[in-house]
Amino acid sequence: MPPALGQHLLKDQNIIKKIIEAAGLQPDSRVLEIGPGAGALTKELVKKAKLVRAVELDANFVQSLPKYPNLEIIYGDFLQLDTGALFEGRIPLFNDSGEADSLFSAHAEQKQVLQTLESSRSRPAHAPLQEPVKAEDKWKVAANLPYYITTPIIEKLLSEGCPYIEEMILMVQKEAADRIQSISCRESGAFSYFVNYYAEAETLFTVKPGAFSPPPKVDSAVIRLRPRKLGEIAAPPKQLFQVTQTAFKQRRKTLRKSLQPLASSWRSDLDKALQTAQIEPSQRPEELTLLQFSKLTLALLEYKKA
Repeated sequence: MPPALGQHLLKDQNIIKKIIEAAGLQPDSRVLEIGPGAGALTKELVKKAKLVRAVELDANFVQSLPKYPNLEIIYGDFLQLDTGALFEGRIPLFNDSGEADSLFSAHAEQKQVLQTLESSRSRPAHAPLQEPVKAEDKWKVAANLPYYITTPIIEKLLSEGCPYIEEMILMVQKEAADRIQSISCRESGAFSYFVNYYAEAETLFTVKPGAFSPPPKVDSAVIRLRPRKLGEIAAPPKQLFQVTQTAFKQRRKTLRKSLQPLASSWRSDLDKALQTAQIEPSQRPEELTLLQFSKLTLALLEYKKA
């Protein structure tokens, strides 16, 4: 497997069993698997679910994945796919001949994934939540995510996929799992608030390096993300994430100092906004809850200077 596309393949059957149990699959469940690799998890998913749709970028894995009547394989880069089309079944499937319906040629895939990683880091991930699809049309997502591209994949799933998703069971680096759930504490970051805007997050269990081949140097964790209902957080996501990202770029500064440039660009009265949101100007970003950031964002939008 090319190093640039490398991931730590899950091999421990006990861990795979725990993931399957955590997913709570039913005979009518539909599962999107991102990066099935050699198919260790895929083999168990197809036993429980009505349909498994697997997206894989590595040509060797695509060719070697086992064939099942309820398994659909898409050869491509998840970050480059239209999310709605993916869940709605409008992406061409890989066939045994590997001809025109694959999205990338094998010799170009390594270059493509690196370009994707760079572009995804600058891609704004603040699409508004849409009206959800019917409950019976919802999907579960299962994935052992490559460490180096965990953040952009989760951003895309949440900002674009929430209307289609019932829940996500994701293997990530333990440090990433801890960061996702760190709200209103020293470990908090803009990504923590981003994830918690869209979903309720919890760590299900940790996984030691020996469960993978090759073993990583750090522990991993399986997390569950459940999309929130529409309207739980009142602030518009684009502006809310501008506020959180600006605040955490200078996390050691007080909000009064770190948010002044953004307030000026919005022509907003920061002092009035802080007072209305009942936030002390001397507070720092990690002291705020998501709801407080929402109130502050709304106040900044309200107190526009003439």
